Amino acid sequence: MAQVINQPTPWRIFVSSTYEDMIPYRDAVTDALTSIEHLPIGMEHFVSTPDRPLDVCLTDVRRCQLYIVLVGMRYGSVDEESGKSFTELEYEEAIKNKIPVLAFVINENECAILPKFVDTGEKAEKLALFKNRLDERMTSRFKSVEHLKELVIRSVEAQVKRTTEAKKVESQVASNQEEYIIGAKLFKRFILLPERYKGKEAVLRIRMDGGFSGWRLKDEMFDAFHVKNGDTIFGNDA
Repeated sequence: MAQVINQPTPWRIFVSSTYEDMIPYRDAVTDALTSIEHLPIGMEHFVSTPDRPLDVCLTDVRRCQLYIVLVGMRYGSVDEESGKSFTELEYEEAIKNKIPVLAFVINENECAILPKFVDTGEKAEKLALFKNRLDERMTSRFKSVEHLKELVIRSVEAQVKRTTEAKKVESQVASNQEEYIIGAKLFKRFILLPERYKGKEAVLRIRMDGGFSGWRLKDEMFDAFHVKNGDTIFGNDA
């Protein structure tokens, strides 16, 4: 009988950048993401719609689990209402929705750039400010298409691993907390029993599994049950 292996669910990953100047780099990111079995989402996949292009972009950002931004030497198309580029607005949407961001910025000293793909004037100033915003977080500088591809694979795999491990911890904490509450409720029912135990010594043995042990077991258990060590229960680590 063939063994069925549960594969991790692919992430939807939004790829944001200007377009014409970044085509080879976008292709590299797409190749990198598909090689590690994730789903790149970007302008290449847009279809005809009556909605504003910016609205479509921001909706797709919200639907993704990870946001990748590639920044070259162009600021890109500017939204008249906000005065910001589509790329910067997509970045802000990811931050607002607490979507993890991976930023990759071109290394101007090592990466060949055609003059027609270099902004000047007001757009160059806005681009510099945007790069400064990105540098407030962790960014990676790429010096070639292949270098970018390597950076993306390593960065995405690390982010997926961090997120997966964090969810496991959260799940374990929630499970422990649920069991802890159940135990506290059982004890409450015990101490609210009628006069059956009045004037008698009652010994309640409690076993707590999981991450509680030693001083942590005793202190937190007594606090939860609103008793002092030695009052009415006997704590046993075993």
